[in-house]
Parts: sequence; structure tokens; C-alpha cells
Amino acid sequence: MTKNLRVLFVEDEERIRTTLKETIGDEFKRFSIAKDGREGLEKFSNNQYDLVISDISMPKMSGLEMVAEIKKISKNVPIILLTAYSEKEKLLQAIDLGVTKYLIKPIDPEELLETISEIIEKDISDNIIKLKKPYLFDLNKNILYHGTKIVKLTKKELLFVTLLVKNRGEITSKEDIKDSIWNTQDIDDTLLRTLVRRFRVKTDKNLVENFPALGYKIK
Repeated sequence: MTKNLRVLFVEDEERIRTTLKETIGDEFKRFSIAKDGREGLEKFSNNQYDLVISDISMPKMSGLEMVAEIKKISKNVPIILLTAYSEKEKLLQAIDLGVTKYLIKPIDPEELLETISEIIEKDISDNIIKLKKPYLFDLNKNILYHGTKIVKLTKKELLFVTLLVKNRGEITSKEDIKDSIWNTQDIDDTLLRTLVRRFRVKTDKNLVENFPALGYKIK
């Protein structure tokens, strides 16, 4: 499960950075390193990462300061903090910042890999919504899958299916759909029907149910 992950590891001790990258770096799609919080924040701002691992105590910018800034960029990115036993007060701050997990130093590479796998499994179970087979929707990344393949959708089509998934189990009114996609309800129904028809061509004609005069519902 880790092979598709892009990981950022932030640690001020060069020996730990190098050792961990050599030990587990090949388990991931990308394993980038940064020597302090400032460099970590810069790398996160300029690249896409699925997970961040960081020490707490670092020069220039601490792990907690970096996490606070990262959460402004990506609220849901999982973050693992590495800490010493003496940093209990900082751990309370970490909880407030929404840190996913913390591990006590020294780092055990196997324990770290196990923790990452647990986070991935939880993320999948919380955010992957099963639709009519074989369709799945990732609520975290707003991606529609046909099995393991991504369904290529336009921006408006993606807004349409995202809204229906969030309202799954209920009929989403035509007015709510128009407001979400075009920022107005003053849109001719023909435009909406055209959008739905194109979406069905790319997916399945039975994936979305039509309730005349009411709206649409996803299976």
C-alpha cells in the first residue's frame, strides 16, 4: 500500500535522515527529506505529498510551527511526529494541531512502516465510498474510480458527482446542483441534463438516478 505514497521526512539530524531514507525510502513512490521545518514547509508548498513525518525540535522552524503552516495548505494530510519522552507539553499542542500520530525516538523503521500502513488503511476506510460496482469515490481526493482506474471528468462533472456522493442516500435537488456547479439557480434545465448525459457516457447510465422535477441520486 505504501508504493503509491509520496512522503516528506523532516529531521535536523543528518545521520537519522540518511539512515531512514536508506532503510525504508524504497518502500514509497517518493521519499523526500528536509533538514528543518523551514525547508520542510518550502518543499511541501512546492510539491505534492501524501504524508509528512517530522521531528518536533528543530532549528529555524520547529516541527509544530511547520505543521501549523502545512495544515493551512492541506488540512487532511496525515502527519506523524517524532518526539522525545520529555516533550509532553508539545504533544498536547500537536493534538490540537490535528497530528495523526506520534512516535517516541529512537525511530524503529519497522514500527514506522507499520504505523504508516495503519494510517493508510484508516484513510481508505474513512474516505473511499463504494458506489454501484465497480465504482468507488475518494472523498479525500475527490476522485472517481472504475475499479482501479481513474475516471477522467471535467471540473463541472466532478463537482456534480462529488455533491451527489456527499448527499448519498438522498435526492440532491436540481437547485442545489445548479448552485454548486454554476453558482446560480437561474440555469436552464437543458444545461443540467446535458451535463448528466455526458457524465453517464463516461461512467454508467444507471450510476445516477433521475427523479423528474426533483433532482438526482447516486447509487
